[in-house]
Amino acid sequence: MQAGDVDFFPLFSSPESLEQFKSNPDLVVMDGASEFEVIMGLNSRRKPFDNVLVRRALAKAIDRQAVVDGAEYGYGKPIGAHFSTNHPAYVDMTAVNAYDPEAAKALLAEAGYPEGFETTIKVPPQGPFVRSAEIVAAYFEQVGVKLKIEKVQWPQWLEQVFQNHSYDISIVDHVSPMDFDVYANPNFFFGYDSPEFQAIWQEIKAAATEEQQTAAFQKMQDFLAKDVPALFLYQARNISIARKGLTGLWKSMPTFKADMTEVYWAD
Repeated sequence: MQAGDVDFFPLFSSPESLEQFKSNPDLVVMDGASEFEVIMGLNSRRKPFDNVLVRRALAKAIDRQAVVDGAEYGYGKPIGAHFSTNHPAYVDMTAVNAYDPEAAKALLAEAGYPEGFETTIKVPPQGPFVRSAEIVAAYFEQVGVKLKIEKVQWPQWLEQVFQNHSYDISIVDHVSPMDFDVYANPNFFFGYDSPEFQAIWQEIKAAATEEQQTAAFQKMQDFLAKDVPALFLYQARNISIARKGLTGLWKSMPTFKADMTEVYWAD
């Protein structure tokens, strides 16, 4: 970008480097909305993640804003459930499991883990994922949970985590705007099997009006926040860098692609 060899860099994942581009008069830094929810998946097939008290404890052990600040340099918004903050049916559920380390310790003790436990997170190679895991590990340590970080490449992640479900915790961004069906699928890598959620998912699919769909979506958000099938961290921003004069680019990314079909150079 700086040398002029590239005119557009979408999905820029190193926000700590943005200042050098902002100071370049030939470049434009675009900060737009995305549909990317960054989530830590818990393998509900394994103990202790089959216990909702443990899942709630882990959620309360994390300061999500600190994760946004440390992993994304402030470019993001904490979330309390898997749902886009851009959607009109969005409800802010972050207060359900707000940062409360003492409450987290109490829940762990109630679940039978008064001294905490040890576990491992398998992390894909992107910088924000690694930084998020490191920050979360520090917060877990405060409540007695020792989190070992194992960095893996994407082929390893796809084989070990996504396909073979050989993991305790992992982290990934969910980029499909409406992929809530993963919680209704016990074969998904989360291994989450909840008849209650599956019934809510059927309500969403059966909704015949916008009002019915909104009510079902909001019911779903409330359930996800309270049952914690995964650790919901934040919704990322869509950061892109473009050469000045390049017109028609998406600032916000409603779906996971850089649409170049209407891009042109302004006169």
